[in-house]
Amino acid sequence: KRYDAGNKLDYLRATVELALEREEFREPFTAYLKNLKL
Repeated sequence: KRYDAGNKLDYLRATVELALEREEFREPFTAYLKNLKL
């Protein structure tokens, strides 16, 4: 998969997707996202 890092929204999407793909970040990052007040 390719990301357009020059586009701010695509950069954020890539960061989230790549963090969730890494086992060491998946659980704590998912917990962080679930706790956000949106």
